[in-house]
Amino acid sequence: MINVTVCGDSQIAQSIAAVCAWRGHTVRVLSKKPQLWSHELVAYFPNECAISGSVKAITDEPRAVIRKADVIFICVDNSEIAWILQRIAPHVRPDTLVGAMPGFGGFGLLARRTMPAVRTFFGAQRIPFVIAHNARAGVITVGGIRRQTFIGAMPAQKARPTAELIQEILGIPTVPTSHYFNIELSPSNSIVNPARLYALFGPEAKKGPKPGQEFFLDWNQAASRVLLRIDSELQSGRRYIPRDTSFVAPILLQYDANDFRTLTDRIRNLSALAGRPVPGRRIGNRIVIDPGTKYLTEDIDHGLKVVRDILRLAGGNTPLMDRILQWREGLQPPHKRRRPVPAS
Repeated sequence: MINVTVCGDSQIAQSIAAVCAWRGHTVRVLSKKPQLWSHELVAYFPNECAISGSVKAITDEPRAVIRKADVIFICVDNSEIAWILQRIAPHVRPDTLVGAMPGFGGFGLLARRTMPAVRTFFGAQRIPFVIAHNARAGVITVGGIRRQTFIGAMPAQKARPTAELIQEILGIPTVPTSHYFNIELSPSNSIVNPARLYALFGPEAKKGPKPGQEFFLDWNQAASRVLLRIDSELQSGRRYIPRDTSFVAPILLQYDANDFRTLTDRIRNLSALAGRPVPGRRIGNRIVIDPGTKYLTEDIDHGLKVVRDILRLAGGNTPLMDRILQWREGLQPPHKRRRPVPAS
């Protein structure tokens, strides 16, 4: 039995807590909103089976749930990572495993800076469970389970024992990666969602979205073309990094596709991602992007920006990523726009 603490209120946090509790581990939760939780968790899976488990403690007080943890799963937005790390840092034992699900968006560097005494950090390339919806507190519906979860660790040599432990805790196939760069450069939300947004709302968009369109199930070939162009920059740029980044698989390989047409078909058939609307709002006869959508504030502001910055530091070329980030900056109110950095 392992002492697990889950930090966050997201649906992925609740799914991880439910699975850990069901598998017999002691689960404690650090929450900003304890009212969103229940001490009895139920998760429904695609094969029509249900699991349940009990949570020992739910609180907004870090000391009460952090100091006994053997493993900490951080499941919050990227914009909250620094805040949650600072809150828990005084209470984390050096031998506790501290990780993020998912672990990209700058988690690794922030964690190391905030908790230098902690011996091992880890992150997942993607979330292990795709959540369909959360009907009420304590009840989660899982729309899909990843075939395998890739785990990176700092230091890198801890990846294998960490992956083995995560597999034991969650009961899912878990694969260690060779370096944490494979997590930070994850070709998932950080490039997939920005590609869709840019194809729908960016300056190269030929026509805007229609009312009621879904983000994934109405995916189109324009979004696939943008995604493949971003992926090309990623695949080219990662080769400048003097570390093994072979776990950053090309998009076509990930989706078992051979071109933008089959890629479009693959994404449109991801039924586990149904029910996610295009983040737009109507102004007159037009639908414009919702400036508060997490597809912007998370996947571009943190995800894509970190990917772009790593590739640029390594010497890679990122013209399309640069244009997407410039477009996103133009969506900000003038008082929130960052002053451009002069080219060196």
